[in-house]
Amino acid sequence: MSAETMVLLWSMKEKHNPDSKFKLYFDTLPEVFNTGQGEPLSNPERCKRLVGKLNYLTVTRPNISFPVSVVSQFMTSPCDSHWDAVVCTLRYIKSAPGKGLLYEDQGHEHITGYTDADWAGSPSDRRSTSGYCVLVGGNLVLWKSKKQSVVARSSAESECRVMAAATGELVWIKQLLGKLKFGEIDQMELVSIMVQFYALYDILLVVLYYTGLSFGMEAIMALDGTLLLEEIVQAKEHLRAQYDELFPSLCNDHPDVFPPEQYRWEQFLWACELWYSNSMKIMFTDGKLRTCLIPIAGFLNHSTCPHIMHYGKVDSTTNSIKFPLSRSCNAGQQCFLGYGSFSSSHLLTFYGFLPQLDNYYDVIPLDIDVASNEDCADTDPTPDWTSHMVRGTWFSKNHGIFHYGLPPPLLDRMRRSRNPSLQSMTLTPKNLEIELEILRDLCSMFEEMRDGLGDPELDNRETTSWDVKLAVDFKDLQRRIFSSIVASCQAGCELVKCEMQRYTL
Repeated sequence: MSAETMVLLWSMKEKHNPDSKFKLYFDTLPEVFNTGQGEPLSNPERCKRLVGKLNYLTVTRPNISFPVSVVSQFMTSPCDSHWDAVVCTLRYIKSAPGKGLLYEDQGHEHITGYTDADWAGSPSDRRSTSGYCVLVGGNLVLWKSKKQSVVARSSAESECRVMAAATGELVWIKQLLGKLKFGEIDQMELVSIMVQFYALYDILLVVLYYTGLSFGMEAIMALDGTLLLEEIVQAKEHLRAQYDELFPSLCNDHPDVFPPEQYRWEQFLWACELWYSNSMKIMFTDGKLRTCLIPIAGFLNHSTCPHIMHYGKVDSTTNSIKFPLSRSCNAGQQCFLGYGSFSSSHLLTFYGFLPQLDNYYDVIPLDIDVASNEDCADTDPTPDWTSHMVRGTWFSKNHGIFHYGLPPPLLDRMRRSRNPSLQSMTLTPKNLEIELEILRDLCSMFEEMRDGLGDPELDNRETTSWDVKLAVDFKDLQRRIFSSIVASCQAGCELVKCEMQRYTL
């Protein structure tokens, strides 16, 4: 059935404005992805028949492959939202009857594949969607849009999976054309939109990104005993596992498509740093949030207290990005964005900077059993304390008896370990003795952790190396947190001793 016949049959049954201009936005139908959303159709067979005809039409109209594949997933119980998507597709076909495939002699027999993928684009199962097409002699002969079988852990993983699938198609087509004796295939190429995107900005972006992923051996040694060292190691292990899973086998099996010299570990790590340190979320005119690279040095001034409080929105009339402000920019001030509730170790590992102001999310995890969260007596607008983390006590507003600027769940857990029958804290000699024991234990624990960072006088502060400077700065930050906890415990001991003296007089 031709596209014109299908639209004619539909037009006889549907009321619509033939003079309206219709345009199909494949990514502006989020309700289609959610199964069960909307009212069930009274005549689902009609929708199923129409979708079946659209599936046949994709043989010559690859531009509708994606929306048709999406609605096909819900044909067991289609809803009105799915029917609206089908109608939208028909309107698009009617508004563009001349679109189709044109095959002509391009003067060569090259095989070229193009790939792209989103990341966790399906709200129903968070799986990514792969898309690729293959051209022979400049003419489109194969295309596919399909959800990936597993949930990708990163955008790089989803892109690599579709590249692997497309490589298999290229090899199959090359073998098929060889058996058909279709001339000589003098060139075969796979083009990834992600790789092309990086190459496009290669001349605009710096060669080296100053993030924790690029720390040298001297900086790594300077981080001994810090949380940052553990985060950098875990991040590189995760990225290396992704690289080892995909690229070595692709380079070995298909060196003509994946030249080993272009897909080395160092280049993969560079691409990851590019993505992390030069990207941010932007809301486009269709209401979708997309991750965009920002190849403009100095565009963002990092801080934990930004006056730009929300995501930017693209102004299509001026083709620029605008940001809603909580206050006007001061004279000579550079606008900046914050990075959310991330610790300084995370910001340094992936973005290459330490916040200039106090970061409320710098916490020290404790190696103790995890207890259930309890309500925190502190009223600061941050996530609730847990019994297995602590932060700088200068953030706390309560340094009185039974608090000391420390997280209440941690103190309560240690109290119950000493007195399981404890119901409430009152000023009794027994309770005060327990408080003194707890504070002394915590003080000893954090003194040992602070001493494990070494003598600050021995840190290399005269170096010109950027990574060693950042490592020493982070070490000072963690040392400051430990010192504040020790000071609060010592002050708490004195406070408890004063209360105990009242009972001995």
